[in-house]
Amino acid sequence: MGLFNKKLDYSSGNGVLPRVDSSDYSTLSLPNTSLMRMPNMNLMVKERDQGNLEKAFGASVDAFFATENEAACRVTIEKYLTALRSRMAPNLGEEATQLLAKFIGIGCGMAIVESKSGLMLAGKSHPSITNVVSRLTLNLGDEQKVLFQGVPVYQQLVETAVQVGYVATRMNNSTSAEEMLASVKSNS
Repeated sequence: MGLFNKKLDYSSGNGVLPRVDSSDYSTLSLPNTSLMRMPNMNLMVKERDQGNLEKAFGASVDAFFATENEAACRVTIEKYLTALRSRMAPNLGEEATQLLAKFIGIGCGMAIVESKSGLMLAGKSHPSITNVVSRLTLNLGDEQKVLFQGVPVYQQLVETAVQVGYVATRMNNSTSAEEMLASVKSNS
C-alpha cells in the first residue's frame, strides 16, 4: 500500500494534511543541527500531483498570522528568539532578526495546523509538516538570502527557527530555551 497507489485523503479535520500511515510519521524531537531531516519524497510527489504541495505551508502561514493565534505565537517567539539568535547568528541585523521571528512563527503555525487536522500523534510529526521545513529552506528568495549574508549556515538557521516554533508549540512552550537549543551548534 504505497503512496502512489491512490489519491491522498484530505477529509479529516481542517482538510490541510492528508491521512497517511503512522509509520510515515517521524519522531518529534528537539532541533539538532547535527541531524539532517529527510523529507518524505513519495508524499511530496503525490501532494504535488494533486496540487496540494503548498497547502500545509500556506495554512501554516495563515495560522501564524491569525488573530486568535497571535498571543500564543508571540509568547513562543519571545521565549526562543534571543537565545536562537545568540547561538547561531549573534551579528544578525534587525531586519533579519524580524524575519527569523517570522520563521519561528511559521513553525508555531505548523503545529497549530497539525493540531487542527485531527492527525496529530503524540511524540510524532506528520510527514507533510516535515516536508514544509525542507522545502522552505530550499526555496528562500534572494531578498531573504541577502538578509542572512553574514550567517555561515543560514539555511540551517532558518530550518532551526521553524523547528523551534513547531516543537515549542507542540510542547506548550514547556522547554527552556537552553534545553530547546542544547543540540544546536553555536556559530558564535
